[in-house]
Amino acid sequence: MRAIAAVVALIVVPVTAFAQIPGPRDRPPAPPMRDANRPAATGTSRIRGRIVAADTGQPIRRAVVRVFAQELPEGRSTSTDERGVYDLATLPAGRYTVSASKGGFVALNYGQLRPLESGKPLQLGENETAERIDLRLPRGSAITGRIVDEYGEPVANAMVQAQQFRYMNGQKRPMQVSSPAMTPDTGEFRLWGLSPGEYLLSASLSDPMMMRGGVDDARIGYAPTYYPGTANITEAQRVTLGVGTTVTDITVALVLTKTARVSGVAVDADGQPLAFGFINMTQRDPRGSLMMMSGGAQTRADGTFTLSNVVPGEYTVRAMSPRSNDGISGASQANVTVGGQDIDNLRLTPIARVSVHGRVVIDPASAQTLRPNSFRVMMRPKSPEDAMMPIGPPEPVKDDATFELKALPGTQLLQLLPSGPGSVWQTKSIRVAGFDVTDAGIDVRSGEEINDLEIEITGQVTTVSGTVTTSKGTPATDYTVIAFAQDPSLWAAQAPGRSGVTRPDQQGGFQLKSLRPGSYFIVAVEYVEQGQWTDPEYLETIRAQATPLTLGEADTKTITLKLSADR
Repeated sequence: MRAIAAVVALIVVPVTAFAQIPGPRDRPPAPPMRDANRPAATGTSRIRGRIVAADTGQPIRRAVVRVFAQELPEGRSTSTDERGVYDLATLPAGRYTVSASKGGFVALNYGQLRPLESGKPLQLGENETAERIDLRLPRGSAITGRIVDEYGEPVANAMVQAQQFRYMNGQKRPMQVSSPAMTPDTGEFRLWGLSPGEYLLSASLSDPMMMRGGVDDARIGYAPTYYPGTANITEAQRVTLGVGTTVTDITVALVLTKTARVSGVAVDADGQPLAFGFINMTQRDPRGSLMMMSGGAQTRADGTFTLSNVVPGEYTVRAMSPRSNDGISGASQANVTVGGQDIDNLRLTPIARVSVHGRVVIDPASAQTLRPNSFRVMMRPKSPEDAMMPIGPPEPVKDDATFELKALPGTQLLQLLPSGPGSVWQTKSIRVAGFDVTDAGIDVRSGEEINDLEIEITGQVTTVSGTVTTSKGTPATDYTVIAFAQDPSLWAAQAPGRSGVTRPDQQGGFQLKSLRPGSYFIVAVEYVEQGQWTDPEYLETIRAQATPLTLGEADTKTITLKLSADR
């Protein structure tokens, strides 16, 4: 068995090199759903290594190590032994991502050296063993403090949350990266295991019935409050964390405000009362952070509901059927503005999803290598403002190459997902009634079914590979390659196959597959945050240093790039 030499630079990087790193409770994306009748992929190769603490070098026992590859889409995981050693055997050859995590430490990917960057792929051949794939996990940081009321007295049962600024849908916004903490009678809290970076800290009462006063026409309650003590997220002060540090003595004084009662009725798609459904109010955040749950209740047998002590704000009120299994079917909702006055007779109407019927078309040249029923189909909103709407699970493509799914009204982007290992492929086009909507998205209208959607795919994919050199002409081994369309109107669309990003493998080379034919820019940068390549403003800053690239059908190109300066 041939062995791969030691290839992990992380083991020699001091902990001070990490300015920010993805959070410890982040997990790799959920693997694609595997056909239950298809056996898990196996092979003759293996990955071995050791997981240790970055500050002490001591082994981390029971750390979870996960690997994923296109050839192993369901992934494989194991835990380290008393020496911090892990061993994953019977792996098929492929291009792997390797990650490690343990409570109290910052999770890392193999090859990750800088803040919030992607890891490097690990290329594994047949009958090969990748040795010493070691990762040094920094200890997580913490925020401690107290939640107090307007008199400075401790508040019990307050829910404290930390949101880290990260890129999502082309914008940098606060995102939930840790579990909330609940305060005891002392009002104290501790949020731990956090990665370095900037955070927003918020506190809200977990019991929506808690309020000051008690006179019905003068209800006073506590608004969700951001550090140091404001209900306005635009006035919130950021908390900055380093590596393995603890920020102490954070005090959040809850803000008093007049509260209101919101009552009404929820009906289902047939106009009948939505009985015994779960009701929640979700605050719509103008800064684009993950929306904050504001309390819940249950509808009565006649579909009516009452939500008490609601603080001022913009809300979406949603009722979920107790029989819903996908988070959206049977749901009804309404948007409401609460300003301190009671709101009665609010009517929650069904979320009208549109039926979409389509089929997958295989390029004739790929008919022997691709099977339509090895894919699943889903839609997601194109607009970042709609990204928080619930969407149904991916739907399988049937044996006759057709599929059915439900979509929300609005412009939607279609995603085709493999349900198991298979050949390399790419989307050629997405058509509705013969019109190409691959880049623009699908216009879904309320009350109008879509019956003529076609997704054409091919196994004849484009491939761009190569190497990168430094300004001195020496080979670069640590970089990120970004490819993006020359047409700026496509930057924010995030259409399938119009952009790509990759990191070098252990030999220092890079490879990008499945870019759709067209005109691109391609550039190698020393460092980029995860998701930053979806930001049109960032792409504008690197365009001048990028190399033009034109790809035709099934083109294979090799290119040498020069590492651009840090930006």
